[in-house]
Amino acid sequence: MINLTFETFDEMVAFAGQILGTQTEKAVAVPVVQNTATGTAVAPTEPIPTAPVVQQPTAPVTPQAPVTPQAPVQMPTYSIDQIAVGAIQLKDAGRLGEFQQLLARFGVAALTQLQPAQLPEIAAELQKMGVKL
Repeated sequence: MINLTFETFDEMVAFAGQILGTQTEKAVAVPVVQNTATGTAVAPTEPIPTAPVVQQPTAPVTPQAPVTPQAPVQMPTYSIDQIAVGAIQLKDAGRLGEFQQLLARFGVAALTQLQPAQLPEIAAELQKMGVKL
């Protein structure tokens, strides 16, 4: 095993350039090569042989169809009046307590306290309960 020691990053880059044949005009400090078997440090006197660089063929690029953005799914909008119709259906079926529990889950005590953003969610819950909106 051979260890190379460089004082700076530029030395390492310059040495790599020598090896790869892409040396720049910068002066290159010769690195110290550490023989791990003997523990002695020596400066290389001959160029270090390198394997030839072989270009690997690249696979052809297959064009892909452009991705068409999909419109976000629009939730249906509901009014307080539509939710009230659902509440009346539950009341007529003797299930007013279920509607009151539903309101409590939304953190309100009365239908008029619902926020507009909550209406689609409560409508979906009413539909799960069998209410036609």
